[in-house]
Amino acid sequence: MRDRLYWHLKKFSLRHEYFAYFDVPRYLADPLFVKREVTVWYDEEHGRPDKPYVMIVCHVRKKDAQKFMEALEELKKSMVICGHLDYEEMVSEMMDQLDAAAMEKGA
Repeated sequence: MRDRLYWHLKKFSLRHEYFAYFDVPRYLADPLFVKREVTVWYDEEHGRPDKPYVMIVCHVRKKDAQKFMEALEELKKSMVICGHLDYEEMVSEMMDQLDAAAMEKGA
């Protein structure tokens, strides 16, 4: 199982940090960002009909990156409270699959 259930993406920017994380279509992470006063710009959303989670690509101000990552750590707890008991396991599995596909494509 992975320690972090998000990717900190490498993309050059003087003002922003880029991330990809997993959420449910009800967007349980949004209130956590509001609670920490983090403005999030949503760039892309990817999902599959056979999976209950969507991958969201976004960016935040560099000064807010730490608060954003803290909110994503709290998201794990929110998922369990809301009945998504398989969140960590499924997201870890999806991340492994995406990493393997990226390695295969790059090779």
